[in-house]
Amino acid sequence: MIFSISGYFKDDPYPPFDGYLVNEYDDVPVGYTDDQIFFHGLSEENIKEAIDLREDTAHDFVITDYEIYNKTNETKRSSGNLPRGKPTGFPVPNTMTYRIHYNIGAFEDYYDLEGDTIKEIKAQNKIEMEKRNLDSVKNNCWAEEK
Repeated sequence: MIFSISGYFKDDPYPPFDGYLVNEYDDVPVGYTDDQIFFHGLSEENIKEAIDLREDTAHDFVITDYEIYNKTNETKRSSGNLPRGKPTGFPVPNTMTYRIHYNIGAFEDYYDLEGDTIKEIKAQNKIEMEKRNLDSVKNNCWAEEK
C-alpha cells in the first residue's frame, strides 16, 4: 500500500513537506519509480505510531498527517490533521501567520511563524521557544495573527 504523508524534517522543520509518498514494503511498487517513493517500509500502523510519537522516532523526519494514496488520488482514509487534497509536494496554500512577542528583561522582541494549521504553528513555536530558551510565563509570551 502507498501512503501520502505530510510532516517536516527534524533538523530543519521549515518549510514542512506535503504529498511525500511512502511504501509499505521495501520494494518499488508497480507503476512507480524509486524517485517517486520518499521512504520504504512504513505500514499504516507504523505511520499512526510515528504521528503519535512525533519527534521520538528513529527517522530524520516527523509525520504529522497521512492518507492512503493511489494514482487517481482517491483518498480512502486520513488521520484528519491537515486539509485533504491532491498531494503537491508543497505546503497547503491557506497559510496563517502569527507574530509571537516576548520579553527578556526590559528587551522586547518578536518572531513570525507561518503554518497551515494552529497545531502546526504551535509545534513550530515550541521549537522556536526552545531555540531561544524562552518560557511562556517568565518571558511574557503572547501571539497575534498577522
